[in-house]
Amino acid sequence: MSNRGGKVQITPFIGGSVFINSGAGSNTTVAFTGGADFDITDTIQLKAALDVPLSSNNSSTLVTLGAGFKF
Repeated sequence: MSNRGGKVQITPFIGGSVFINSGAGSNTTVAFTGGADFDITDTIQLKAALDVPLSSNNSSTLVTLGAGFKF
């Protein structure tokens, strides 16, 4: 799939996540997600994301901010 000379590529992703509870009776949870995948040119792309809960009483509703770094 391409758009204006760019392309979208879906590649396998291997990663994990760490959930940190803020404690003190709060359900607020922050999750850090990271991993790496390989594209068809054998370069490595590192991905990282920060999941932030939308409310303190529903930690399963998250907004995710992320970025990929290819080298």
